[in-house]
Amino acid sequence: MSYSYRTNASKVIAFRELFSTLYGLGLYVVLTAVFLISSYTVHGSVFQLEQNGLLALPSPLTSPFFLTVGLVAIYLGLCSAISISRERDQGTLEVLFYGPVDSFSYILGKYGQQMLTFFVVLVFSVINFWLVSLVTNFGFSGNFFSLMVLSIFLASCMVSFGIFLSTLTKRTNISLILFIALMILLVIFPFARQSVLSIPGKSLTTVMIYIRIVLDNLNILMQWISPVAYFERGLVAVGLHDTVQYIISIAASTIYTAVILGISMKVFENKGVKR
Repeated sequence: MSYSYRTNASKVIAFRELFSTLYGLGLYVVLTAVFLISSYTVHGSVFQLEQNGLLALPSPLTSPFFLTVGLVAIYLGLCSAISISRERDQGTLEVLFYGPVDSFSYILGKYGQQMLTFFVVLVFSVINFWLVSLVTNFGFSGNFFSLMVLSIFLASCMVSFGIFLSTLTKRTNISLILFIALMILLVIFPFARQSVLSIPGKSLTTVMIYIRIVLDNLNILMQWISPVAYFERGLVAVGLHDTVQYIISIAASTIYTAVILGISMKVFENKGVKR
């Protein structure tokens, strides 16, 4: 199949899925819930201001914004994780591949659909927080645009990670459980490792020393496979105003996405489209 046919098939799949998402109710329910949660965070800052009269808030809208886009990125990752396995489970995937579709165009179309959805959400989020800034007189931080760009690559890593998990399984419920379990692990692991590292050396038993060594090695692995880790490195670069590291973090996120999608295509080819 030629490259032009592949890209055209990817576009058809992406926009078909996008319109299905936009005409559905699920995205708007999630978006409303996320906006309510972020509004509660903004309300906390307003309450502090009312109590103190004058309060120095360096970036009162940045944290709520990232809470919004972060939760949406996880939601899209979850949707990606069940998208392929659901179509395989329902038998519609086999029918789709009777047409001019291969693993490249299909995986790329799924990725494109989720990223287009994220761009729609990003536009709504910016409008929402612009209105919040008008009501509260809270200003945006100087690095808000850099952080907004960084959120796109967070979504990219999360979506590609979800697609990869979806290619591994043939059942929707297994994909769902796998994604949630890994997300919980990625969130809990840094805190667990930090708790072990905080134990004084004199109090460490032999078992705890081995546990610390294992956690240190796992942390190295996590830095490579976790989509959140790439985003965190970008956040550090923004906080330090380090342009070079910021560009490196974006490039690393791009490479991560390309590699994960490439592996997903190979896994998808090997597993096939049948239930």
